[in-house]
Amino acid sequence: MLGVRYFQLTLAILKPDLISHPVHLKLVMEKILKENFFIVHWKLVQWSREDAERFYQEHRDKFFFQRLTSYMSSDLIMPMVMARVDAIQHWRKLMGPTKATMAKFSHPDSIRGLFDCLA
Repeated sequence: MLGVRYFQLTLAILKPDLISHPVHLKLVMEKILKENFFIVHWKLVQWSREDAERFYQEHRDKFFFQRLTSYMSSDLIMPMVMARVDAIQHWRKLMGPTKATMAKFSHPDSIRGLFDCLA
């Protein structure tokens, strides 16, 4: 079975700022589908602060933990399970660098480079 490539699953969480901008959300969803991702499951949810703290517990000792958990529990988010060949690597590339200001210059076609609200 040489040459057979299998689908991989990855988790994407679309953040509150994106969910609150329907036009941007539509453009991001179109970009995801254009990159040959299959959306296996998605759901709009409102995390409690405790939910966010549990999910991001590996960052508990980092300076941004309180800001991150407050932000992610501030409004609706959209977790999505997505599938495609090399899904994890491709999703990271499609998202662009973590810092949106850097992404705008170094990866302007990435999701973070295109949309400030995903920073």
